[in-house]
This record gives sequence, C-alpha cells and structure tokens, in this order.
Amino acid sequence: MADGGAPSQNWLAPMIDQFQAGVDRMHLLDRIDAEEFLLAFGSSLPSAPGQADQFLLRGLLVEFAGETGRTLHTRAHRSERSKRRCAFAPETLLECFWQPRGVAPRQAFHNWAVAFSKHFRKVHPIPPATHAAHLIRQDHHNEWDVAALARRLHTARSRLAREFRREYGTSIRRYHRLVRFVMTIEHVREEKIDALALALGYKSKKNFYRTFKKITGVTPGAFRELPSDRARQIVDEARMMCRVPRLARIRHSDRMLSGAPSQLARVADSNSRRRLVRESTQRP
Repeated sequence: MADGGAPSQNWLAPMIDQFQAGVDRMHLLDRIDAEEFLLAFGSSLPSAPGQADQFLLRGLLVEFAGETGRTLHTRAHRSERSKRRCAFAPETLLECFWQPRGVAPRQAFHNWAVAFSKHFRKVHPIPPATHAAHLIRQDHHNEWDVAALARRLHTARSRLAREFRREYGTSIRRYHRLVRFVMTIEHVREEKIDALALALGYKSKKNFYRTFKKITGVTPGAFRELPSDRARQIVDEARMMCRVPRLARIRHSDRMLSGAPSQLARVADSNSRRRLVRESTQRP
C-alpha cells in the first residue's frame, strides 16, 4: 500500500485497465445507458490507497470525463444531423473536479456526471428512438408497437419509425423480437427449449436453434454444457448487442480497424505503466 510517495503498483495496472474498458464501453452504449454507466462508474472503482494514488486517480478521472464527454457530444451531433451552433461545451464542467475545494476524486467524478447529464439533456434532448429502445429493453414482455411507443413518447408514428430504423438499423418490431429472444438466452440452461420457443412465437425448434446459434455462436445444447462463467459472458454480450445503436457499431468498427488509440490507451501503454507493472511482477 502506498503511503503518500510513489503510486501503488498493484493498484495502478488494473485501474488503468478498468478505465480503458470503460472508454470502449462508452463508444458502444446508447445515450440513456451511457449516462447511467457514467453515474455508476466512479463508485465502481476501488478507493485509492495513498495520496499519490489519489492524485493519479483524479487525473485519470478527468481524462476519462473529457474523452467520454466528447464522445457523447459528437455522437449527438451526428445523430441529429444538425448544423446549428451548439451552446454546449462539455469541458467547462470539468471544474467539478476542483470545486468544492478538497472534494475526493470519486465524488468529484459523480458530481461531474450529474452536471454533464443535466446540461447535455437541455441542449441535446434524448431522441425518441433512444427512449423507445430503452422502454422495450426495460419491459420486453409488453406488446410494444410503433403506435403504443409513439403515444408514450408524444411523437408521430412515422417519425419514430424512421428515426428508430436509422439509429438501430432495424424496425421497432424486429428490435422487440430480438430483445425478447436475447432475454430468453440464459433460461436455455434450465428450462425446456420447446416451451421457450413457443413463448417467443417459434413454430419450429429448428428455427429457434438457428436464431440461437446466429446470436450466440453456439447451439443450445453446447450452451448448456459451457462453464457458468462462459455462459454468462455470452449472455452479457448478447444483451450488449441490443444496447448498441447501429451508428455506434459502425464507428466502433472503424475505430478498431484504424487502430487509433484513445488518450487513456496511450497512458496505459506509456513507459511509466510498463515500468510500474514490471516492478510489481518482480516482487516476491
């Protein structure tokens, strides 16, 4: 444990990995899930063991806030396809990390996330399509359709259908079916497949099997034989697929192909981190 001098090596490496995973996740989530993720992110981090760690944690959180704020702001402009002058400047909210004086890093980040969400929504309201997808995921047993969602969101059916397809790459009806299927995947390990397929409207187990393998990469039988941690990973990945807008998937693919590292990735790959990790692993 650090006593106020050098950062704790055992704390630093996994911490940076957690930050980088958070950056990657933010590039995928839609607006509502992204804001909820930010609100919970600070409290999910382990506390810094020493003064030097506190200083480093604050710097990482400031960098993370700056990068994720830019990501969400840029995505909002692309989604809106608007050329209007924007009054929102995410970087001005970073003062939350120093005001009030002496605020702890994790609390400062939470304060920033609350302020960011509040001001961001004023300038860039959450689109009806994002609200619709969130409602479907939250209550997938409901018989949602375009008309019901449009009434709930006080928008026109045609506009909602058009914007939803543009944002998620499919119709509301197909998206609802996908969400219902994904939410059923984990039950395949304990329940009868015939009953699950029938509940989802499949008249043939063959079609259910085909869809299951297309989504998970394995057959229901193979899924039942997997270790529980691997099965949970497949379930989580399938659920994430429902939470990722089409435009985010495209941008994420472009980002992965370009190999352009984020600022946090450059921190993670710096000589400082390699030195600290090397020293840590050499200790008895």
